[in-house]
Amino acid sequence: MKASRRDSTSTVNCDPYILRLPNELLLLIFNAIKSQYRYTAKLALRRLAVVCRRFRDLLIPDLFRIVSLPKYSFHHRERSALCSFLPSYGHHIRHLEASPAGGADPLWASSVLSTLSLSAKHFTNLQYLQIHLHRTLTTEQQADLVEMFKVLPPHLQELDLAGFSWTSAAKALAVAQQPNLQRLSLNLESIPSAPMAPAKFTSYFPAIVHIHIPGHWCPQPSWFIEAFLGSKLEHIAVGFADRIENGETDSHLCSNHPCRWTDGLYHLFAASASSLTNLTISTPSFPSGSFVSFIERVTTVTFRHIDFNWSPDHLVQLVGPFATLSITSLRFDRCSGIPPTFARWFEDTEQSRRFFPTLKELQVGRLYALVEWEDFNDLDFGSENIWRPAVRREFEWSCKRRGIEAVFYWDFFMGWD
Repeated sequence: MKASRRDSTSTVNCDPYILRLPNELLLLIFNAIKSQYRYTAKLALRRLAVVCRRFRDLLIPDLFRIVSLPKYSFHHRERSALCSFLPSYGHHIRHLEASPAGGADPLWASSVLSTLSLSAKHFTNLQYLQIHLHRTLTTEQQADLVEMFKVLPPHLQELDLAGFSWTSAAKALAVAQQPNLQRLSLNLESIPSAPMAPAKFTSYFPAIVHIHIPGHWCPQPSWFIEAFLGSKLEHIAVGFADRIENGETDSHLCSNHPCRWTDGLYHLFAASASSLTNLTISTPSFPSGSFVSFIERVTTVTFRHIDFNWSPDHLVQLVGPFATLSITSLRFDRCSGIPPTFARWFEDTEQSRRFFPTLKELQVGRLYALVEWEDFNDLDFGSENIWRPAVRREFEWSCKRRGIEAVFYWDFFMGWD
């Protein structure tokens, strides 16, 4: 590629130096641009892709690696654009998200599902698929969902379904041929009293090691027995913090009498007692004490979006059963209201060393703490969850003396407004 530059005396032919670089160096430059422009990287790469054909060929795999469908409307223009590039570029897609925003077009689900049912065959290297619909599917939408899973190439490793009924999802999963699927997230609605045919995950997805189920489900224990018979799950997650709007948690508020939720989870954990190493809890209803005999091999426990402000007893109920197990990592991800009594398990005393004896990593947040120069002796409402400076410092030093690598997210309290 040559360019001419004319001045008052002569004409000079020159090669742009960057185009003489090998592809490997160009890719390093593009990766550096992605790192520098973290939040606008895709826009920067799009602009580079129209500079010349060579740039475009190098950048197309990166531009199409992660695709998120429009969240508000998906009409003829969007459908035409998607269908035009998928035959040529669909094999570059590794990560595909289809999730509407609040207030999205009512026809969004129909347009997306019909398009994906026609185009799924082009996703020959797709590894992650997210489908959040937030609605009850019509007969036509159900047929499109089934057709999509029927033609989807068998390379999927992670599947995230949310917002529609388990009955609709089960019909689609029954025709899926995904022998490499390892992670399955089912944030789905269901009527607890309705019959639910199990998906027999171990038959359809023999490689599955991670299952994420909602806390509000209440199928019969026989469903769990059939669905997970012979499974060797390594990670079980229960509860979805974002299932309900306005920050509400995914509690198990069951109208069945008697409620068989604990019995069902018992069989789920019993099936994978020898392989389970990772547990995530995102519902305050989780009966931790019922499964101690099945979680002895668990090394990582994560509590996510649990609010201890209004129910401090949950600290003992949820966390207590794990205190004597051989856990190496304990995390409180976006939890709130953890009381100062939590520190008693980590005191550097012979008695307290019986608790979490093998813990190496602790991550806790949010913790409400008083600022160093204030005492607020008149604290009343909610004061049981406020960490005073001396208790906070002793907690940090106790973890350090016990060899625990601890990360705390302190929210310093300046008094009530």
